[in-house]
Amino acid sequence: AATRPEVRTLGVPAAGPAGVSRTTREIMAEEALHAGEPLAAPVLREEFEFDKGDAPQNPASPRVASIPEMPAERMIFRGTASGRPVSPFTPQSVSLSFTGATLSGTNPTSSFPPDDDGAVGPTQYIVAVNGRIVSFNKTTGVADGVMNATTNSFFSSVRNGSSTSDPMVRYDRLSNRWFMTIINVSTPNRWLLAVSDAASNGVISGSTVWTYYYIIPATQSPAISNGSGILSDYPTLGVDANALYVGVDEFVSSTGAFQQTDVFVVKKSSVLSGGPIVVTVFRALMTAAGGGVGPYAPRGVDNPDPNSNEGYFIGSDGASWGTMWIHRIANPGGTPSISGQSITLPAEDGARPVVHPGNTGGYWGYLDPLDDRYFQATIRNQQLWTVHNIGVDTTGVSQGTYTGDARCAARWFQVNVPVGSGTATIVQAGTVFTASASNDSLQKNYFIPSLMVSGQGHVAMGFSTAGTSAYVNAGSVGRLSGDPLGTMETPVQLNPSGDPGGSSAGRPRRWGDYSQTTLDPQDDMTIWTVQQFVDANNSYGVRVARLLAPPPATPSALADITQGQSSVSVTLTGVSASGSGFYDPGADLASPARAFSHLSAAITTGGATGTPPTVTSATYVNATTVNLVLNASAATANLTGQTYTITITNPDGQTAAGAVVHVVTAGFTITASAGAGGSISPSGAVQVSSGGSQSFTIAPDACHTISDVLVDGA
Repeated sequence: AATRPEVRTLGVPAAGPAGVSRTTREIMAEEALHAGEPLAAPVLREEFEFDKGDAPQNPASPRVASIPEMPAERMIFRGTASGRPVSPFTPQSVSLSFTGATLSGTNPTSSFPPDDDGAVGPTQYIVAVNGRIVSFNKTTGVADGVMNATTNSFFSSVRNGSSTSDPMVRYDRLSNRWFMTIINVSTPNRWLLAVSDAASNGVISGSTVWTYYYIIPATQSPAISNGSGILSDYPTLGVDANALYVGVDEFVSSTGAFQQTDVFVVKKSSVLSGGPIVVTVFRALMTAAGGGVGPYAPRGVDNPDPNSNEGYFIGSDGASWGTMWIHRIANPGGTPSISGQSITLPAEDGARPVVHPGNTGGYWGYLDPLDDRYFQATIRNQQLWTVHNIGVDTTGVSQGTYTGDARCAARWFQVNVPVGSGTATIVQAGTVFTASASNDSLQKNYFIPSLMVSGQGHVAMGFSTAGTSAYVNAGSVGRLSGDPLGTMETPVQLNPSGDPGGSSAGRPRRWGDYSQTTLDPQDDMTIWTVQQFVDANNSYGVRVARLLAPPPATPSALADITQGQSSVSVTLTGVSASGSGFYDPGADLASPARAFSHLSAAITTGGATGTPPTVTSATYVNATTVNLVLNASAATANLTGQTYTITITNPDGQTAAGAVVHVVTAGFTITASAGAGGSISPSGAVQVSSGGSQSFTIAPDACHTISDVLVDGA
């Protein structure tokens, strides 16, 4: 197994260039200078890949398709006790989808592949792909006209005249800023960063000021000895409260020979204030040049926790299959240090090139799913979620060798990562694959996946998919927080699709290097994914989909409310079905973060006669319980057989209603007192509702009879 003692290494922060600024309006003015020019010929950007080839399987890796292990037919589908699905079921519904860009039509990129990436913000969705950055209204899915520029125009102030590639974009809800990154492709190349200003309040407009920074990864101190000839490729990005986490693979540009992997910790406060950018580099995470034990394609991990003071990188091991590396970054906002440990995974194989029905090039026309790198990583409440693609057999198990029925699958993980020290452990793992007996018309491949977990604990994954008889498409799948461990539900297709056809010389056809699935920062529920599909032969489109969480639970029970009370506390109970549930993101984050959308409640007549109570407050307790404070001072009692209707609205705008609000009259007061003649219980003023009754216990003393006890009614 790939192991190495967990040793902590202290880094040395170094200041780089100060930032330079431009407004969105200035960027778009530069873009307008090229309006009407013919599109450039498509640029094919070859990906440098690391081939582990016949590297050994981690001997501790179990040959299973899921943790905990279960039969293949139970892994993807919610089913009956026999494991067979009763019907397709998806935890998230596609409520909006739109095309963000295409090769040469809508918002043209003129780049192969698109390296599709995107993120959702307070009011907008931004697509960032090779050759194009576009902003959209997230309610309508329509391009809002604020930003639609080539990546070269957007980054022209820092790209040093070189073309750009490998974009990434994040909206950071903690700082209320947008971060966009990319590399240029001259040697040694730059890593470029753009940060939106605080005044924009998370909403990009023409007046938004972008501040640009750059570093040269290969020559950042301490520099690589042959850094002038190095291309720092496949940059990743993680963002948390303290830092940006960037991992790169280093290649010799002239030969494509793999060298090493490096990671960079960017002090977040340095790029929120105009710079200079402050970066700490950790070199050579593998044990040997050209490969070895350690993480390949190290991926920075996103973390929305405002109180976190530890960052993370993950990567697949360069010397074996079935091993994941997790590196902790201590004190990321100050003087960072790094330590790493490996964990054993279920057995894995390399992802097999993907078949598709329009292929005219044999093996060289198959689609390239890349290798076993991780495509996205998020940690929440110390639970790290990540996903990559691998090769599996018809049962979802990697056997160590390919067979004629092998296919590409998306394997995902939930890993518990203790803070500071302690061994990370797998909570659950699963595999999204086709369990057909052979490469027949039912067989599909799932590749270049990404996934996200919501505040409710639900998970959604996006990916590309294709098969023997299935055209290349974008798809999604998900799981509810309460689903059996290791399972996903039914994959769905995001749009109709054509097929790329054609072939590629010397390697399978290029497809895409990135995939991104993000969480709506306002409601903490809605998940957005951007994935690649085919819009025409030898072309592609980038599809964005909004995936809604299940709706609120259905209100089912509420105690009677007496009219005339200005403040009454009651508990609303709901019934959950197919994952429905109440939810609230919790207390708003500290400034400059924006306020969350919150759960709310309203009471209407709903067909009943009278005036209902009003809602003073609604407090989320759990998925089936909400505490309410109501004002019934002006409410009227319900007529016999009638009830008012309460509607609960979750932060994402979905509603559920139930006619369960019953208001009763104040009734009348009985004043009960016992003079010298004994005692009465209850005594004093006793409220009795209209049509109700009240029992009294009268106990005379030894010198009196019951007739001596006085009861006065009012």
